[in-house]
Amino acid sequence: MEKKKQKELLIELMNMEKIWNYVFHWNEYTQKWYAVHRDRYLEYWNADKENFPSDENLNNLIDKL
Repeated sequence: MEKKKQKELLIELMNMEKIWNYVFHWNEYTQKWYAVHRDRYLEYWNADKENFPSDENLNNLIDKL
């Protein structure tokens, strides 16, 4: 496998590891994606959403994690 492909695959795997413990929720009202860590899942539904990472673009949100 060429070096460039190996590097792209490694980056993709690292991104997958970053998001492994997250649930992504699209909020139609705010027009944003939210990332909710599984340890804080119940808190998300009862708390201020400002305490959770969010973005209008899912790829940007994943990059923020």
